[in-house]
Amino acid sequence: MWDRPPEDTSSRRGYVSRDVFVDTNVFRRAGMNLDQKLFRALASKCEDFGFRIHMSEIVLRECDAQILEYANDVAKAFRAYEKAATRWNFQARRAEEVRVGRAPDVSWNASMQSANFRRRLTDDFGMIVHGFDEIDAGAILEGYFAGREPFRNGKTEFPDAMIVQIAARHGMRAGTPSYLISGDKAILAACVDQNHVVGVPSLEAFLALDETLDEDVRTLADDLFRNEANPLHETIMIEISNAAEGIDLVYAEGDVDDVEIKNVHHSGPLKLHSVTPIFHDGKRLSAVAEVSEDLELDVTGELPDPGYQGDYEEGPPPSYRERVLMEERNVAYRAFVTVDLEAEEVEDCQILTETHYIRSSFMKALRDTYW
Repeated sequence: MWDRPPEDTSSRRGYVSRDVFVDTNVFRRAGMNLDQKLFRALASKCEDFGFRIHMSEIVLRECDAQILEYANDVAKAFRAYEKAATRWNFQARRAEEVRVGRAPDVSWNASMQSANFRRRLTDDFGMIVHGFDEIDAGAILEGYFAGREPFRNGKTEFPDAMIVQIAARHGMRAGTPSYLISGDKAILAACVDQNHVVGVPSLEAFLALDETLDEDVRTLADDLFRNEANPLHETIMIEISNAAEGIDLVYAEGDVDDVEIKNVHHSGPLKLHSVTPIFHDGKRLSAVAEVSEDLELDVTGELPDPGYQGDYEEGPPPSYRERVLMEERNVAYRAFVTVDLEAEEVEDCQILTETHYIRSSFMKALRDTYW
């Protein structure tokens, strides 16, 4: 189980976790704009390093309310425009060329904006939603009556307490702390009282955490992953290769039925292209490795019988024969590896690229035969 480090943040070098909760005020500060530069950088970390963005249903509902408030502000501005436009058009009633158009109706737009906001969070950030059923109301009330953060000084910030509790309990279940990004001082103070959540005051501060990694950490990572003389090197490569057995190879060349990928064999050594350290505390090191390996595989499917003499324009021929193509493919993927430096063993290895799409010559063979 992870032990909370001293509050001196210099003792935290890099990211202690890939589980990240985001509070409403972070989105509000960006104008609810997920295309803002900092959110694009966060999406890149999710893609490159497997960060998982968590959202409580509480925060999502607050974001819905924020979007509705913004839509109401826009509608109010449009109503003011409509009033001014009416006066303008009355004065210009004999000069059609200077008349102005009516304001658009945005009253229906808020619900669509909220749905699009949630869709973007899912598509771009892989959002994991935590529902109301994860809230322990009894523990929340106990904190309220005890006057703990965020309830100190007579505050009644129940939603804030629930957001912190959900993040902390997820960290407890995961065995590593959750991050909670929030500009709310009461929430950050409540995080200090918890053992399984680390509060971060802004998205900028979170994105800059990997900059705290010293050059010696990068040197250590290179030695572990690249130096064949290091006793852990072979173990790391074997663990990555074993974990890669779970990658889902999918045929992705056109819309063809009954195409399968079978008999996958490793035909070459694992090649390391880059290694990026994410966390180091003297006892453990976590890094993302970009690797590739050569595979031999069979792409099987059914092709039309070339001897068929019917009319192809009326539909596919009734007679088929199986075609098997032996292919060689270089498959690239990313692995998140945590090494226990004291025990000299790989503590965890996860493949971040869960699916690899094979674009095979099978489709060409189909076209050559069918057309």
